[in-house]
Amino acid sequence: MRELLGRAIRVDVPPHFSPVEWDRAKEQQTLAFAVESCSATRKLTQFLAATPHLLQRYTDADPHSRALLSAAMDARRLGYRALLTSGYLKRAAVGYLDEHSRVNPPRDWYVRALDYATAEVKGAVAPLTPLRTAPGVGSADGFQLADSLEEYARSTRSQVIVPVEVWDALVAAAEDPDDLERLGMAAQDRGYYRYMHLFCRPAAAQGRGIALYLVMRNLEEQGRAEEAIALRIAAAEAGDTEEMEHLARHWEREGRIDKAKAVWRRAAEEGNAAAQNGLAGVLARDGDTSAAEKWWGTAAKTGHAQAMRKLAESLETRGLARDAEHWLRRAVDAGEWWAPHRLTRLLTESGRADEAVEIWRPRAALNDTEAFLELARALEAAGDPSAAAEWWQRAIDKGSTKAVFGLQNLLFRYGNTEDAYGIVARAIAAGDTKVIEELCKRNGGEITLIRGVESGLQRACATGSWAARHVLSDFLCADGRPAEAVALWLPAAEAGDFASMSCLIRLMYLCENHREVERWESRMVEAGDGSAMASRAHALREVGRLHEAESWERRALETGYTINPPVNLEYLLREMGRTAEADRLHAYGIEPGGRTADPW
Repeated sequence: MRELLGRAIRVDVPPHFSPVEWDRAKEQQTLAFAVESCSATRKLTQFLAATPHLLQRYTDADPHSRALLSAAMDARRLGYRALLTSGYLKRAAVGYLDEHSRVNPPRDWYVRALDYATAEVKGAVAPLTPLRTAPGVGSADGFQLADSLEEYARSTRSQVIVPVEVWDALVAAAEDPDDLERLGMAAQDRGYYRYMHLFCRPAAAQGRGIALYLVMRNLEEQGRAEEAIALRIAAAEAGDTEEMEHLARHWEREGRIDKAKAVWRRAAEEGNAAAQNGLAGVLARDGDTSAAEKWWGTAAKTGHAQAMRKLAESLETRGLARDAEHWLRRAVDAGEWWAPHRLTRLLTESGRADEAVEIWRPRAALNDTEAFLELARALEAAGDPSAAAEWWQRAIDKGSTKAVFGLQNLLFRYGNTEDAYGIVARAIAAGDTKVIEELCKRNGGEITLIRGVESGLQRACATGSWAARHVLSDFLCADGRPAEAVALWLPAAEAGDFASMSCLIRLMYLCENHREVERWESRMVEAGDGSAMASRAHALREVGRLHEAESWERRALETGYTINPPVNLEYLLREMGRTAEADRLHAYGIEPGGRTADPW
């Protein structure tokens, strides 16, 4: 051993990548997450070395430090992007302390926990990095969570129930309208309608449309329709054209067409192109095509993109293809991304595919990959498969996943099955993760027809590609090797990854191993997976154990696992004869802890 060590050669690694090295690193798909995570410092080597130690630092933390880091991670996964302030961290961390850790903690527990969380690992990155955005020097304004811990939180804590202390601390801390809107959406997903209002009302006042929609919809569910429409009228009168659109649609649904037209008309007559386009839409839906085209034309002459598009569509519908072509060509000249595609379709359907090809040749000459794809499609439509294949291949050479499957489909259509499968096999062998992700969406049985695919997938799996693991799993099952497929998911499932557990359960079903299915479903429930809790609630409901089913439905709802929050729980309450509570749940949701909220 001493002799071996004596032969060792010291290699000094610079603390930062040079610009040239950094550009090369950015070209490596397997390093994409790491490169993005440390783009500010370019300490890629340190980041890669430190990431496992960061995770270990979290899992090995004392209760107070772990609580502080959990509060930081959950704020991020709920949608809070601003710096994490000391005020937020100290207030929210209390929610993660158990009964023992809450009793007479050291007076400096927060300082100790913060020191632990801000200590660098491997000289590269700390779990929390102090930052100052205010002018001058001084103490930190807040803290930034390490990207690897944020990613870890999204995969392993995605459905952990968030303590009420966190919600209250976020209400006090959040100010940015985008943060407020995201937090409101997270509260909505969990049935916390009171918190949704606390986040979304200030976001809506600052012009965030989703926030306004959530508030209005809930007000309507509470029977406060006039208050809801008043919010929309105020936004529309303030000049929000999106809300003008929603308000006009509302009056149309109510059958009050004159009110719908009035929403737009004043602004349209004052020269607002968006309002002219909106008024044209109302007129068209009311059957007045001539007046609609007049207003679309007025807006289109100012360069309003949607007006040009709608006018072209209306003219084409009336059989006026040449007039439609005129406006599409104007939109092409204006640089509208959609216009060449619509013009290509119009020309092709009019039997002028050769002209459609000429739309894309100048763009392809600029080395535009998207133009390569469209030119290949246009050439196919024009009956020139050989030239089309050439352009598909040029797009493949530039790394286009769409081109891989475009050329494959072309080869299939002309009966060249072996080469068609070979195109995909070569991409997989080259480690093209985007091709693998696309295969992930397709039928796994087809993969067995691609020669040499297994070794390429194995290499991609070794880089940590989830999509590759999924595709390889389907390949192995289709090849009659389900036990090997199970082995792919088992380590991550054992480590607590919910997505891997779900895949493992699906495979166990295929293997008809019902005992293991039950074991892993129970483990998912114990680990806090909302969909597994909902499945358990459904099973209990089927055998008449309604009170137990209710308990699991409430727990599942708090995980945020569904985009249709309290529907199952509402139906269950009605089945139990608790109609008044079901009505209250529908209007006011639940509170953290799971109980049905009182009117507020």
